[in-house]
Amino acid sequence: MNFKLTKLFIAILCSVFIESHAQSCITVTCPSSFTAAATSSSCTALVSYSNPVVVNSCTTSVVSQTFNFTGSTQTFVVPSGVSSLTIETWGAQGGANWVSNTNFGGYNKGTFTVTPSQTLQINAGGQPTTTAGGFNGGGSGDAAGKGGGGATDVRVSPYGLNDRIIVSGGGGGAGFWTAMHVAGGVGGGTNGGDGYRAPDYATNPGGLGATTTTPGLHGTCGSFSVITMAGSFGLGGNSGSSCGCEGYGGGGGWFGGAASGNCRGGGGGSGYVLPSATATSFSNGVTVGHGKVIITYSAGAVTFTSSLASGLASGSQFPLGLTAQTFTILASNSQTAACSFSVNVLDVTSPTIVCPSSAAVCSSSAIALSNLAPINVADNCSSLPGVTYSLSGATSGSNTGSANTNYNLGVTNVLYRATDAAGNSGTCSFIVTVNANPTISAVSSSSVICSGNSVTLSATGSPSLSWNPSIPLTGVVSPTTTQTYTVIGTAVNGCTAQATVLQTVNSCVGLTDNLQEIEHINLFPNPNNGEFTIKLNNKASVIIFNMLGEIVYNAKLSEGSTKINLSNLAKGTYIVNAHFDDKLEVFKTIIE
Repeated sequence: MNFKLTKLFIAILCSVFIESHAQSCITVTCPSSFTAAATSSSCTALVSYSNPVVVNSCTTSVVSQTFNFTGSTQTFVVPSGVSSLTIETWGAQGGANWVSNTNFGGYNKGTFTVTPSQTLQINAGGQPTTTAGGFNGGGSGDAAGKGGGGATDVRVSPYGLNDRIIVSGGGGGAGFWTAMHVAGGVGGGTNGGDGYRAPDYATNPGGLGATTTTPGLHGTCGSFSVITMAGSFGLGGNSGSSCGCEGYGGGGGWFGGAASGNCRGGGGGSGYVLPSATATSFSNGVTVGHGKVIITYSAGAVTFTSSLASGLASGSQFPLGLTAQTFTILASNSQTAACSFSVNVLDVTSPTIVCPSSAAVCSSSAIALSNLAPINVADNCSSLPGVTYSLSGATSGSNTGSANTNYNLGVTNVLYRATDAAGNSGTCSFIVTVNANPTISAVSSSSVICSGNSVTLSATGSPSLSWNPSIPLTGVVSPTTTQTYTVIGTAVNGCTAQATVLQTVNSCVGLTDNLQEIEHINLFPNPNNGEFTIKLNNKASVIIFNMLGEIVYNAKLSEGSTKINLSNLAKGTYIVNAHFDDKLEVFKTIIE
């Protein structure tokens, strides 16, 4: 392995070693996820849970904070209880336009006494990509050349160049010209390296590297030892614009390296560590790319704080559904840990539904009923659960909403069901009874009687009957004028119905036992043996009653004479009614 690759390997190994971190010594375990039931009076659950379990296996609280290149100044505030810091700095590599350029930045380390809350200023040097010098003191190049790398330093108040307590130098600008290596000087942990063009400084000198006490004093621009390209305190030198060929800037540092023209590399800046620092370390030419700073300190015993990053505190009312709980742990050594679990609140309370009272109605057939809606429907999570009903018995069927529908005769069972969004349901039931009305019929033993005669009224269809007007239980009445009788029947189920009888009463005044000629009818002979003739002047309905009011003859007769044979009847007096369109004629006939 050649010298250049060896230095590159060492630089990478050092960087990997310094940036490695110990495994986390803080672990946290949350309780397991669980479910809870919402209360019956609300849609939330009062949830308590155990705090996360934190295991702190840290023996000491060593905190390491890295400040990478940003192109601007950064700050660090000394934590409470900290009085000592270990600071490591890496200066930036100088600008390079060839992959094999080895103008690496320097490295320094030291332990410093500080006070809590003291503010330090951090400047991480930058590696340039153009002729402009790198951030924090790199000098500029010219033409196709590159600028010098910026120094990396840490400063205390008032933060001037003289207030730097540790500095790592940046490398001088480097490149490749007509198959020759333009070598930039390396940045110093102590002294910066000289710049040159291959094969060495002695034959093709470039910018001088800075020392811990002096800047790079001169460079090359047409001639050697050109002091206008010298570095200065904290700043790398700038290449001139009339040197011929390419120019390369000097690296920044405690003192800056000199720049150079004529395709010769710039000098590297020097490093510095405050003399009062302890456990110091210095290395030249180890940093590839941008610079950085790492500050390490001991904060004593490791402590930690636990915080609820998302979710609700134990003892809170948790809403319905899934709530994600996340806890984060922050240790005093800047390590963090986190854990999560979930609380799932379920609605397990059935809705309540209150049915109306059972109902009974009377009807002769199926009947539409209303006012059968639930009296109240409620739920702990929803004021309006879905309601369905089902019917069984005399009436069957189901639907949503209220059971206001048609009900058949008989007993129907009505079941209401209220179902909430979670699928919980509550029920209530009642009975609808449609009782059949009784079928009542009423008749008279004779629809027409003479005034003063008796007639028997009878009714059927119910075990309980009452007449209006009231009549004797035997049902025998003797009305003197035409009368309507109403009978009301009550069934065992309490339902009622009624029927009416029109009882016609004639005066029968002026009737004789002989042949009578009224206005429109003649009957002869009279008396007779049951055989006689009825002569009509107009068509009529002729009804003949015995003295008990029973109909013995009933026929519609045409105009003219009609022979009647009632010889099978018992001897006695009979009443003849002739019903014409506009009048009734009544008289007697006697069968001997």
